[in-house]
Amino acid sequence: MHRTKTVHLGCTDCHGGNASVWVSSGAALNSPGYNSVKERAHVQPRDASFRNRSNLPERTFTKWLAESAEYIKFVNPGDLRVAPETCGAAGCHPAETRAVSTSMMTHAGMLWGAALYNNGGYPAKNTRFGESYNRDGVPQSIKTSPKPTPEETRAKGVIPELDPLFRWETSQPGNVLRVFERGGRKKSEIGNPNREEDPGKPDDKLSDRGLWFRH
Repeated sequence: MHRTKTVHLGCTDCHGGNASVWVSSGAALNSPGYNSVKERAHVQPRDASFRNRSNLPERTFTKWLAESAEYIKFVNPGDLRVAPETCGAAGCHPAETRAVSTSMMTHAGMLWGAALYNNGGYPAKNTRFGESYNRDGVPQSIKTSPKPTPEETRAKGVIPELDPLFRWETSQPGNVLRVFERGGRKKSEIGNPNREEDPGKPDDKLSDRGLWFRH
């Protein structure tokens, strides 16, 4: 795969699968024999809905967490749950892979920190929650090592740890996060109609009698 010929890599080195199976010469593309060999060479998903790669199922991310690490590696060897075995393997790019795993873009803690605190879902201003999953797709906490001092947290924003988001039925934050839902437009003031209202559906009840007022 490398033109320099100094690195010898094949598809299975990053994606996994079985490189020992071969299609017999003369086998037609998509013929039963061809497809049988392809299935043995490729890692198959647990969820049958992933078999049709051109039509992914709804809520793919949730189902993706339930897939095996072998299938995750086959489809996306750069997924951080398997990256230490692929891109981060010794002799490849371990330093870069490690650096990416510590980036705030991997856990989106800044999003949940702003959303939960600014909308009353969590009382502390320092970020406390983020998304991170282990090799089996189970939510996990992330801890800074060594643990930062209170001054480092105050002055530099170094967070001691990030925890997974609580389940909805456990945290019960109320309706403060409804601000993220798509809502309607602001209701017009009485006597001050809005020209952008849907035709025939004015909010001003006085319009029923043709009594429009303008300020």
